[in-house]
Amino acid sequence: MVSTELSPGEWILDTIASSIGFQAKAAFGMKVNGRFDRYESAITVGYARFNDKTVEGFISGPLTENLTARLAFSGEYSDPWQISETTGQQLGRENRVDGRILVDWNPIDRLKLAFNVTGTQDKSDPQALQFAV
Repeated sequence: MVSTELSPGEWILDTIASSIGFQAKAAFGMKVNGRFDRYESAITVGYARFNDKTVEGFISGPLTENLTARLAFSGEYSDPWQISETTGQQLGRENRVDGRILVDWNPIDRLKLAFNVTGTQDKSDPQALQFAV
């Protein structure tokens, strides 16, 4: 997610503006490398057409000498983008939240246990039926 090596306590903020929206990224800590032996965190916030708001991020690091963890999350919320020709109903709202917790435990040198818990909730609207002629 973050491609630049950071010094402890250093912040980096990248912004991207395009024709469909705005996105900002903030990272704190070190470069993400898939290991949790250093404290790391990052957050990405976005805004686009149809009042589409997104947020995602993570925090990871050691909890004890032989126990490390990572918490990651994402969410998207938006207004409808589609109107049904037959009913006039507005559809296409996004309402989704995801999360994950990873825990690595090394109780002894020759044993490593990895735990992974993932959850998601999606209350988004379905798309309207479409007819092609």
